[in-house]
Amino acid sequence: EATSNASGVAGAYTLAVSNGALTTIVPPWPRSTLNGSLAGSDALSHGRSGPRADYYQLTGDGSTTITLNGSYPTGFDAYMYLYDSNLQPLAADDDSGGNGSDPGASRITYTLQSGQTYYVEATSNGAGATGGYTLSVSDGALAAVASPW
Repeated sequence: EATSNASGVAGAYTLAVSNGALTTIVPPWPRSTLNGSLAGSDALSHGRSGPRADYYQLTGDGSTTITLNGSYPTGFDAYMYLYDSNLQPLAADDDSGGNGSDPGASRITYTLQSGQTYYVEATSNGAGATGGYTLSVSDGALAAVASPW
C-alpha cells in the first residue's frame, strides 16, 4: 500500500523494488463504506412486510464481482436486497455475512456490469428494529437515495 502520512495529501510518487516485480491489485478492503441508521421514520421495506429500510444506489465499476456487507453492530438481524435499474430483484440475503461478532450480518456477492445502476435495500429481518449499521461494497460507487418505489 502506498499512502501519505497526512489526510488529504495527493501527488505523484515512484515505487521501486530491488528484487522481483510490482503488480497492481484491487485492494482486499471495501472501496466504499457508509454508516446508516434504521429509524421508525424511514421508508417501509419493499422486500419485507413490516420493517423499515434505507436505500442506496450502486453504480457498476466494470464487470467485477462485488460483495455487499450489511453489518448491524446494534444487534438487530440484518436483511439486504439487490435490485437492478428496473427494480427487479437480483439477490437477497439474511445471515450469510454473519460471524462471531455479528451473527446477523448480510452479504451479497454479485457481478456488476460497468456503468449500470443497481439499488440496495438495507433492512431488518423483523418489524420495529432500529439502530445503526455499516454498508460496504468492494467495488462500484455507493450513494444513499430515497426509496425508488
